[in-house]
Amino acid sequence: MDIAALNSTKILRKHVLKWMCLFFGLLSFIFAVFNLSKNHFYIVAGLEVCFSALCFYIFIQLVKNKQRNWYAITVCMTVTLVILCGTFLAPLKNGLFLWAFSLPILYYLLLGRKYGIVLSATLLVMQSSVLLYKLPSPYFSSFNLALNLLFIYIIIWVISHVFEGNRAEFSKRLKNLALLDPLTGAGNRLSMSHYFEVEIKDKSQLYLFLIDLDHFKQINDEYGHDVGDKVLVELATLFRITFAKGYVFRVEGEEFF
Repeated sequence: MDIAALNSTKILRKHVLKWMCLFFGLLSFIFAVFNLSKNHFYIVAGLEVCFSALCFYIFIQLVKNKQRNWYAITVCMTVTLVILCGTFLAPLKNGLFLWAFSLPILYYLLLGRKYGIVLSATLLVMQSSVLLYKLPSPYFSSFNLALNLLFIYIIIWVISHVFEGNRAEFSKRLKNLALLDPLTGAGNRLSMSHYFEVEIKDKSQLYLFLIDLDHFKQINDEYGHDVGDKVLVELATLFRITFAKGYVFRVEGEEFF
């Protein structure tokens, strides 16, 4: 089994970021040309040109498998800035503010729940301030419109939050099932092979302890397998405490690394 297949979150976010960069790059460039030639919104068009260039740059780097941690957060922050500035500078009839409803989904897909909830809340406050400033009269018509926009945004936000939370939990469970010994919670042979072959770069200061329990079969024969299982669980816990800065792997029935 290829352990890289278990890193589904990283692979998913890379693919989402890559194709979203291509989509946003093309779309932003088209809007920039339209805003320059028809609407004469030079500031908005300038932001869209910069955003388009950034998206194309990140897309090319991802095609070359050159991924950096700052790509996702930069795209999210930049598209947020473009939408907020466009909403403030352009007339509401252009509908640019509607793009804000897609951003919570993008935040959670690319950055996870921690950043997703912070950025979604920040966008809600800032976009609400801009819209309330620009909404037309009469008062009740504006209030009803603002209320509907608010509820739509919150629904999308909640769905994104719940979905990402469940996806992350199921991904964690799948990884634990594949990499952990179900009885003791120690790493299994697959995780040990990956750790020594991939994660450990400098093996010059590496120390290994192979622990084999003598006469363990006698415990199972005399007291039963339930007691034997409890012994293995207690030993694995003891090893994790003793080797707190290291890793514990169960490679056979009573053999630990």
